[in-house]
Amino acid sequence: MQPASLTLDLGSARMGTIALGAPARLLAENLGPPVSYWLMRQRGWWLYPERGLSFEVKNDRIISMAIVVAQPETSLLQRFVDRFQPFSGLVRLGHGTERTSNLQERTFREALGTPVETERDREALALTFRVGGVHVETEFLPNGRLKHLALFP
Repeated sequence: MQPASLTLDLGSARMGTIALGAPARLLAENLGPPVSYWLMRQRGWWLYPERGLSFEVKNDRIISMAIVVAQPETSLLQRFVDRFQPFSGLVRLGHGTERTSNLQERTFREALGTPVETERDREALALTFRVGGVHVETEFLPNGRLKHLALFP
């Protein structure tokens, strides 16, 4: 899959053939090898910094997927933080498909309703929504722009 052709569908918790609960081999088949085999084997982290993508695998199944839009977390991405590029694909919400650069807090509230959890500090606002059986965790910069989006059961 080419980065620009990737669409993260929040309703089905999938990106093309890659979905929560799917076999980890689909990551390699669709995205190629992860940037670090050590992190893949030791922690189950499949990192694709040049695509702005991160996945977590447990028992050979994808248990979370995330896109990085701006300022990735150093703790999450360790030494690869400088290599992370913004996700260049699209995000499909209930009302349509948007470029990540257009996604704001308001966009998610309109499409997904009231968050089940809200956390705010000086650096970011984190909102967690429930879509079907999936948690959609969003994080926004102080200017309201999407920083990070993760899906997990």
